[in-house]
Amino acid sequence: GGNDRRIANASSMDTELFFTRVMNYLAATIAGKFKPVKIVSNGSEANLFAIFTLTENSSACLLACGSYVGGDLGLVHGYSTSDFANDGPAWIMEPCNVVNVTARKQTIPVPYHIPGVMDEQLLQEYEDQCLLHLHNRCLLQRTQGNPVKGVFLELVLASNGSTLSDHYLKKLGVLAKHHSFKIIVDEIMTSARYGVMLLTGTKPIEFVQEVAFITIGKWIKTGMVLASETQRMIMNNNVQGMICRGTSHSIVINEASVYWDVVTQCLSGAEQRRCKVLKKLGIKKEDAWGGGIHIFAPLRYKGITRSTQNRF
Repeated sequence: GGNDRRIANASSMDTELFFTRVMNYLAATIAGKFKPVKIVSNGSEANLFAIFTLTENSSACLLACGSYVGGDLGLVHGYSTSDFANDGPAWIMEPCNVVNVTARKQTIPVPYHIPGVMDEQLLQEYEDQCLLHLHNRCLLQRTQGNPVKGVFLELVLASNGSTLSDHYLKKLGVLAKHHSFKIIVDEIMTSARYGVMLLTGTKPIEFVQEVAFITIGKWIKTGMVLASETQRMIMNNNVQGMICRGTSHSIVINEASVYWDVVTQCLSGAEQRRCKVLKKLGIKKEDAWGGGIHIFAPLRYKGITRSTQNRF
């Protein structure tokens, strides 16, 4: 309705039509409960919008270890704990190497792993330890008068391809409901690349129900924030009674609209494309990780000495 459009800051008919196109496409999936509410310049700005809209206070948002929250010079640049590569995968930063004070305080252990590498029993013990830590953290912050309002995470770490099991995500959703915090899912690297527009929609319903925001970017040539129905209602209530000031300028989304249409037609070919890439690289299927066209392999780019060397 009118309030949804107001939240989205949709100052042009082009933006409204684009949002409608996005909503119509997602409607047929479990992710259809999420609708676009904001277009920004890039993925980093989308993450910033989601974090501060949900919490209004960065200390109330916990950050999953290894997250790539934002690029250079943005307000969330320092929140990232994805390290640079050094003759191997891009590891998760150790706390002693994290410069930003907020990142050191708010980053939590999350059981990212490369599927098939850890013993299943050991993985579940690891997951339970991380959940217990989060549970205790929620109790502590509540006693301090600063309850946890949100957890920011990637379903698959952008720089090394390690992921979270459905078993863990289901329990995380239950814990989120118990402690009344919501989840922000950064899909800037997973959106579309896994053969579905939103990977979140393939996850356990207990988890999906507690997601407030999903952010996407990069391939769409802009940043976009999608919100759940509950979160949109909260946002609507927050602006009730405020003067509607309009906007002097808006982001041109013509290019984003074109890319959206092209990518929706290409989604079904993700696995076929993956097979072609692995064949070209000479990599066996079982030796690669990640999913769809978000490919990681025990092979490195020539000439690249920093950052992500084994992502293709």
